[in-house]
Amino acid sequence: MVLFAFGSVRLRLVTGSISAPTMHRLVREPQMSWDFHNLFVRHAREINRFLRRRGHNAETAADITQDTFLRVLVAPPAEVCTKHNPRAYLYQVSRSLSVNHHRRESLIQTTDLDEAAGVADPAPTAEAVVYSRQCLAQTTVNLPAAPG
Repeated sequence: MVLFAFGSVRLRLVTGSISAPTMHRLVREPQMSWDFHNLFVRHAREINRFLRRRGHNAETAADITQDTFLRVLVAPPAEVCTKHNPRAYLYQVSRSLSVNHHRRESLIQTTDLDEAAGVADPAPTAEAVVYSRQCLAQTTVNLPAAPG
């Protein structure tokens, strides 16, 4: 985990989500003409709520919110002008990241653990086979000596 500080705003990044050269470029060459700190303070909470309403859990929504601001920091809109609506741009970026996350999740098959118990192989394990053979060998040795 890497902490990235931008003024008094701190972003927690999952290791590997951004390369070290990109991080250094961000720190040395800020590309945004917007007040990023103000954008984060004003819109981070509502974007997080927006993502929660789209069906993400709290942790995933927080991660996508951070990725949204990181994406805006790394790749701002091509034409930043006074008529541009930064809030709408942030929502569009978060919506795209949300869709990408849902697509990735749909590719991975998950199953409930209770259902998985019924799918388990009914064949005995190697340990059970060895134990059964040892019991059979002891029985065949001791059976002729039994009174009877």
